[in-house]
Amino acid sequence: MSSRLTFDGVLAELRSDRDLERTHPRDGAREGMEQLWDAGYRLVVWTGRDDLEDVADWLDEERIPFDFINEDPDQPTESRKIVADVYLDDRAIDGRADWTDLIPAIFERHQHQGHNRTKHTVITGASGAGKTTLSNLLSKAVGQPVWKVDRDDLWMDSDDVVDNPERYQKDTKAYHKYRHLLKRLVRRALKRKEPSILEGCQFLVAPGTLRGHRVVLIDADEETVVHQRLQRDAAQGKLTAANREERIAKALDLYRKLQPAIERLKGFQGVEVLRPSEVEKWVQGFQPREKAWKGETLMDVAPQYVNPTLASRLEDPVSCRYTSGPLFSNLGVEREK
Repeated sequence: MSSRLTFDGVLAELRSDRDLERTHPRDGAREGMEQLWDAGYRLVVWTGRDDLEDVADWLDEERIPFDFINEDPDQPTESRKIVADVYLDDRAIDGRADWTDLIPAIFERHQHQGHNRTKHTVITGASGAGKTTLSNLLSKAVGQPVWKVDRDDLWMDSDDVVDNPERYQKDTKAYHKYRHLLKRLVRRALKRKEPSILEGCQFLVAPGTLRGHRVVLIDADEETVVHQRLQRDAAQGKLTAANREERIAKALDLYRKLQPAIERLKGFQGVEVLRPSEVEKWVQGFQPREKAWKGETLMDVAPQYVNPTLASRLEDPVSCRYTSGPLFSNLGVEREK
């Protein structure tokens, strides 16, 4: 039989300063541990302290028997969780109770404590929907940094997975490897300690992990997406007369493959869905108290996405992103019915 016991709060009295030299054992802790020891229990002390040697010295000085601290070399699994028959923890709630009783017990325990989870603003949507534009505008408005998932080294070093043509084909190894990569990237982004604006289409694959964060989905149509992608390719020197049709086909293919995930995310409670034409008005709702919203237009923030021919004929350069009809037909493709 084995027992896993929490150090602070079970064996030792809780102290806000965590000073071991002034910490005393809880009444009856030594006698109780001696009884368990004599009964043949394996006693594993569990602690979040870094100074494990000091904890061991403290237990020895207080004559409290134990076998291991934060480990059990003989347990039948390599999991980091210490396997035990009995767990003693000062913050435990008996998880065997019905969930209808568990939730009130948890809320009652922590009704005066707020959680300290960092809340981010997640900007997602199809590639070319306008995520970067919205992220830059919002960053200027609220003063929070933008983190693009595409900048993560894990993404940049995974070309073999990201560029695999079978990554969207279900029941293939490439598909599962790609989804696993995306979920890892999402978790890494959400672990950022500083409240940030997180940008990436990768968030579409793991909507369940976004609970508690503000999620904004840019719902752009094919016309806008293809136009945006071509404008971006041109700005990066990737668009030529020879590869124009290929780039259009690639943009449409990616857009249509992401549509099921986009539609699924729309069904999640709390997700804010924006059309591209609603971006600036929505951002103005984030005006911080300490800094006036300067009303930057798209031309100020992301001029590479502005069609100069249309912009010269429009008073509001933001509008030129959201042209339709003739623009799309000029691309030489037909809109999906």
